[in-house]
Amino acid sequence: MDGRTRRREDTRQKLYEAAVDLIAERGYSATTVDDIAERAGVAKGTVYYNFPSKPALFEELLRHGVGLLTARFREVVAGQPPRQAVAALIRAQLEYIQRYRAFAQLLLSEMWRTTGSGSRPCACSAKRPSG
Repeated sequence: MDGRTRRREDTRQKLYEAAVDLIAERGYSATTVDDIAERAGVAKGTVYYNFPSKPALFEELLRHGVGLLTARFREVVAGQPPRQAVAALIRAQLEYIQRYRAFAQLLLSEMWRTTGSGSRPCACSAKRPSG
């Protein structure tokens, strides 16, 4: 990777980190491109140079984060028998959540949002067998 490509990747990483932290803190709607640029320590134009819009940045952010998790999953299961592979997946997921807490929170809230239910399921409303 040449120096220019490395700098661009570093800038994108800073933008991802700023966006995920802000969206986790404030929510997607309340986070502006100006906020992301300020948190990342770059000019607003730098955000638009790397991403055509806030939704595009958000989509790439999700793709990037899930890509990191997927790569880690593939790494930990390689050559493992099934039981050990499952244990390795669980450990890897917990480590990922600990390391990327804000992204995990963002991903979970996005999963809830896209279910279309509008509300989170509640254990207290689950049907229980009578008797």
